[in-house]
Amino acid sequence: MENSNWKKLRRLHLYITLPVTPLEEITEFSMIITAFFDRHPTLESLYTNIFRIPIPALPSSFLPKLCSIGLKNGFISVPSLLSRGIFSRLVHWFRSIKGLDIDTLPQMSNLETLYLPQYLFSSALLPFLRKAPHLKKICLELCASGIDEDYNAQEEIINSLLGCPNLTHIFCDFTVARVQSTERASFHEKVEPFIKGLSTLRNLKYIQLHKYGEKVFVELERNEDELYSGYHFVTLKEAGGYPELWGNFFFRV
Repeated sequence: MENSNWKKLRRLHLYITLPVTPLEEITEFSMIITAFFDRHPTLESLYTNIFRIPIPALPSSFLPKLCSIGLKNGFISVPSLLSRGIFSRLVHWFRSIKGLDIDTLPQMSNLETLYLPQYLFSSALLPFLRKAPHLKKICLELCASGIDEDYNAQEEIINSLLGCPNLTHIFCDFTVARVQSTERASFHEKVEPFIKGLSTLRNLKYIQLHKYGEKVFVELERNEDELYSGYHFVTLKEAGGYPELWGNFFFRV
């Protein structure tokens, strides 16, 4: 890595395992990382855990084409490491919201897709969504204790999603979208209010649900006046593919 120079590098999955080492060695390694970025200005998509390392703040001149960032492991604060210029170029963000200060959102004026894996529900999600009305695709994997039984919390999340008028994809993972019944009629009765409620988002096309414990995808149907008129099932591919790949990240799902 210290001497690498790939002139056409566009996507990178960089995962580093650091043993317990003296601070001097970590500092030296952080300098290697910084120099690596400086030599690869063509990089567009980065999936990594390197921000667990105390690397120097990256100036706006670094990675001028970077538009997708996926951060693996740990709830770390990154605004101090990425300049305002880098944030403003981001189109795809993949990680827990806890690593991103809410005040950073206005800087991410081009953000279109957001994937929050295994997000521990808290009130921080709501102002986050209210400050991101430009989002087009969002995936929320909520895994907090009690969220599945707390319909008030679910309703609050749904209402917050309605504040993102440009959404085309909503992939979610909580009870209102989890229907275990084997009866088609029962499934429809459970999900219809949920889908219809979100259909007021005029650009919304696809929603992820759960049926028989499996993830399923529906496409909304609209009449000539663009009002909701029903839904039908589609494949994952038709719905846009795995959300993990929305940012064109280089890794398997």
